Amino acid sequence: MKKLLLLLLMIPTISIAEDKGIDWRVEAQSQAAGTPNQAGIGAFVPLSSEGFYFDGIAKASFSDIGNESSLKDTKVSGIGASSSLRLGQSWSSNNYVFDINAGYDTRYMKTGNTDNGVNVIDKKNVFYHQLAYSAAVFIDETFYVNAYGLTPVGSTKKDLNNTYVGIALHTYGLDISYVINDSLNTVLGYYYQDSDTSGGTVGSGVKAGLDYKINDQLALAPNISYDNGFNTRFSLNLTYQFGTTSDTFSSLRSNNRDIRVYDPYICSTKEPFLCHVFGPTHPFNLN
Repeated sequence: MKKLLLLLLMIPTISIAEDKGIDWRVEAQSQAAGTPNQAGIGAFVPLSSEGFYFDGIAKASFSDIGNESSLKDTKVSGIGASSSLRLGQSWSSNNYVFDINAGYDTRYMKTGNTDNGVNVIDKKNVFYHQLAYSAAVFIDETFYVNAYGLTPVGSTKKDLNNTYVGIALHTYGLDISYVINDSLNTVLGYYYQDSDTSGGTVGSGVKAGLDYKINDQLALAPNISYDNGFNTRFSLNLTYQFGTTSDTFSSLRSNNRDIRVYDPYICSTKEPFLCHVFGPTHPFNLN
């Protein structure tokens, strides 16, 4: 039971373990494109001296700030929860370090009012889950290239209230990081997002960020992204590592693990009665 509880409180680092120590980590981030304000704790667990590892994180999520929805129109309201678990393998060859991992993520979300003045009732709490996978290479301790995919499974479309539907997005992306010095590196990325539902495609997006190490334990990472669904979004990540290892890439694997939710659908204004009776996913009610 103790081992099970430990695995449920995992959090990532990027180091290839040279010992059997566990690296604990605390992480917080502000709301971004389809993701909430959240904070969590976890650990990186080396499972062998050959680079096989398990990592993950458990987070609490919080209400959207002010009158801006992280989903698009419907605001996240109240305390939710999420988890992200990974099994991976890292190995080195000459000046290259390779990493592959795959895992499973969950998100429990509470919803509230909208940020556009649309009155909603029957506000719901919803649950999503997804499969995730990534492959990365570190080149001469200078460049980091990471390709990743996030694939929602099960019911990916949920009624959020009597008007809006929340859709978990499929995301495919590529990040490239360049190490400027021991304290600072930059990240540039491209991603594409679509869904299992007609009208739920966000399309292509770009992002950029900095990762600044204040000291060996504490790192600060401002980020900006743009796509046609969420438009421009700013966010800030803060990480603190308690463990035995820390390097330039320790905070990068924390990225691209959240379930991203988008709420594009709104009931037709021509049939407000059907909207209230049947909900936004009824065929009569979709624009």
